[in-house]
Amino acid sequence: MEYLPVSDTPTVTPSVRVVAVAVDPLARAGIAALISARESTQLAGQASADENLVDVVDAYRGDAIVWDIGVALDDGVERLAELADALPPIVALLGDAGIAGQAWAAGARALLHRDVTPGRLAAAVHAAVEGVTVLDDAFADVLCGGPSSRWHCVNH
Repeated sequence: MEYLPVSDTPTVTPSVRVVAVAVDPLARAGIAALISARESTQLAGQASADENLVDVVDAYRGDAIVWDIGVALDDGVERLAELADALPPIVALLGDAGIAGQAWAAGARALLHRDVTPGRLAAAVHAAVEGVTVLDDAFADVLCGGPSSRWHCVNH
């Protein structure tokens, strides 16, 4: 049996630079606080959803976006659909499972409920940057047709 040498230097996961996006300044501040609560995520900047997000993300050198879509289908999902291909991975925060399908179709890499914890948000951001899809259970149920259909949905 061969053993690999143990390094004296601990491995450090690089911090992911995140841009907080929301129309509401209070929502942006909340996202900023969640992002800043973990060492593995760093707040790169904040922007309103109606700004030129491609330029903003480029200026802040963001690796990912946490975007508060909110609770209703308003301009947020339409704006997300317009820009998703030009932006880094997007973690969408939703207040209602009823808009999960539209946010998913618009190009979000991850769908989380707005009451997400800092740890879950950080995990979703890292997963999104690595190309992994993340769905809150309630949103997975909506997108996949319920808990009994979830396995089929994510494995096909």
